[in-house]
Amino acid sequence: MSIKLDNLTKLKGQENYQTWAKALKYVLKSQRAYEVVVEGYVPNDAADEQMKLTYKVTQDNGLAILIQSLTGEILNQLPEDLSAHEIWVFLRDSYFQDAPINFYGQLRKVFTLSPPSSTSALTKFLTSFEEEWALLLQLAKSTTDKASSSSVYRQQCHAFLANDMAKRDFLFALLAEAYPNEVDNLSTKESLSYTDVKNKFMSIPSTTSSKSSSGTALTAKKNKSKGKPSASTTSSSKSPEQETCTWCAKHHPSTKVGHNYKVCRNRKKQNGQGTSSKEDKKKEKKKTKKDEGNTAQDSDSEANVVSANVRTHSWIFDTGASTHMSPDTDKFINLKKGSYGSILIGDGTRLEIEGIGSVLLSCLSPSGTVNSVELKECYYVPKLKKSLFSWSKAKASSLVYLEDRGDLLVKLKSDNSPLLWAVRKPSNNLFEIKLAQEHTANLTFRDVHENLGHPSLDIMRYKEVFADGDVVPKSPKSFDCKTCMQSKSTHRKPPSRDHVKASTNFELIHSDIHGPFPCKSLGGKHYYVTFIDDKSRYIWVRFLTRKSEFPEELASFLKLVQTQYQGKVQRLRSDNGGEYSSSTVSNILKENGILHEFTPPYSHESNGLAERVNRTIITMVRSMTLDMSLTTRATCIGGNETLNLNRQ
Repeated sequence: MSIKLDNLTKLKGQENYQTWAKALKYVLKSQRAYEVVVEGYVPNDAADEQMKLTYKVTQDNGLAILIQSLTGEILNQLPEDLSAHEIWVFLRDSYFQDAPINFYGQLRKVFTLSPPSSTSALTKFLTSFEEEWALLLQLAKSTTDKASSSSVYRQQCHAFLANDMAKRDFLFALLAEAYPNEVDNLSTKESLSYTDVKNKFMSIPSTTSSKSSSGTALTAKKNKSKGKPSASTTSSSKSPEQETCTWCAKHHPSTKVGHNYKVCRNRKKQNGQGTSSKEDKKKEKKKTKKDEGNTAQDSDSEANVVSANVRTHSWIFDTGASTHMSPDTDKFINLKKGSYGSILIGDGTRLEIEGIGSVLLSCLSPSGTVNSVELKECYYVPKLKKSLFSWSKAKASSLVYLEDRGDLLVKLKSDNSPLLWAVRKPSNNLFEIKLAQEHTANLTFRDVHENLGHPSLDIMRYKEVFADGDVVPKSPKSFDCKTCMQSKSTHRKPPSRDHVKASTNFELIHSDIHGPFPCKSLGGKHYYVTFIDDKSRYIWVRFLTRKSEFPEELASFLKLVQTQYQGKVQRLRSDNGGEYSSSTVSNILKENGILHEFTPPYSHESNGLAERVNRTIITMVRSMTLDMSLTTRATCIGGNETLNLNRQ
């Protein structure tokens, strides 16, 4: 096969030999001729004819590439009848300049390799590192007089660089800044070879994430029950997915999108009919025109019909009202009385607007929390039968969106937190906003639950656990804590097994390291290690900057047990992590006569007690930081506070 490479750098002499050789190696690898030309591969006598033929073709291709990469002057210097590999060796011996400056330059080149900016660039970085390291190793070989002191030094350098551990440690040094947690973890495992470390880094999943749609938070989430469509804002498109049912807009506003009046299942179910009559259609057309006017007419019509069934202090979630309105002066915080026009109700009567101001509502969320919601520019209409919350007015602010879950939940777009909750009343099919006055017992119990660090409800039901348990309110029948749901979700636990508990203190110590955390704590720590006494269940925690600090903390803990408790640890139980299996830890345990018990590898569940303690600490810390809107940098403070709660 003929290969022509017009743009290939030609060898001119010693001044460009290294650049030429590096470029040519890439070309030879692309043509699968590297092993034959550079490494001198030759098939043995036992090779079959097909292999010998492949070797001959590769040899010819490599020879063609070499000839095209040489200037005429150098080509004339080549001896006759040389193979491709013999030409490569001849050129290397003739033009490779073994000067100290080349070795120093290559050493600097290896030290200044730029670490990868992303996981996707890691493979390319590792390839470049191996190529530059191979050249450095080659330059470390001295071709000068072997008796000279410089030659002895170069031989020592070569012996050092040829050590696999040296190559591994150089790679650690280059990646320490870009991958500090991975390097800290792998460096504790002294038996890892360079290939092992390389494979570990190659297995790191890509950090590139697909961007989510920017419009996701602008519409309601899809209701999973019975295939109901979402309550998203309709567009001008005439597609079935964007059709609006005028009947549902009045009676079930959360399900109005995705169908029309004719096929509305809710209407048919309510009326007990299979098809709609022509009279219904004519009436619905009139209702549609009224809805498009965006007035309070329909809303007030509802007020007249169901006023006897609704408490005067309640607020109704209304999609037809043009603005918020209320007949209750007690709800206003800055009412300005005066004549502000009138509103039209369903029977054609006009009701006078006698004031305007802001209303402050204490709205209850499904989780039990209370949110203060201010309704600005709310009309004071004394003759109105009930207070109306206008969804069209709230939606115009572009700060909230509506979620349909069978009930109605208004959420903030900024953080998806619930702001207002409305539940449909079966007696009148209207959505009534849940206010906080009816749930003081829930709120009191929630305050205690949060102040105790979000313990489980089972614990809170046993009041004798607490020294002042008599002040703990009775738990409500239905109590959900969103913070606990976020922070305490776990995998399914393994089957329980009998555990023989230690008979004396310090007979068995469980230990585990948790971390790294996504950012440093206020004290600059990334990890924490726990020591748990099997008998007393007493917990000690130490915070670490790096995993490599564990041996020092272990020695400090053993000294603490001896001096402060006059005890001696007999057994230490941990997982197979590199920080526990290192020779330094083994020596510390041997010196103190402590047996080391390892749990099965890749089985966190087997290290049961230590893992459960870690989970207890981190979930309580998460709950407290989420509840108080703290950053993750307060983890150490939260961890210490958690231990204080557990010990009391």
